[in-house]
Amino acid sequence: MEDLTIQEQLQQMLFMQQHIMILLEHLHGHAGNDDEWLDNNDLCRQLKITERTLYRWRKQGLIKPVVIGGKCYYHKKMMERLEKG
Repeated sequence: MEDLTIQEQLQQMLFMQQHIMILLEHLHGHAGNDDEWLDNNDLCRQLKITERTLYRWRKQGLIKPVVIGGKCYYHKKMMERLEKG
């Protein structure tokens, strides 16, 4: 585990909190249509990649999921960026 400054830790926690709030709003039906989330299977299917490729991208830092209850979620806009890039 890498040593992070308190400022970096707080920034990571704020980032996660924002994404969790967005995901919870989506799961409870309070989010707009633009705010769609995908799980591993959805993202792999839409990008036509394997789960191993997705795992490698996460480890390389190319994508950053929101993890809730051990399950990874990705914002749909991230998928659109990956398709273009």
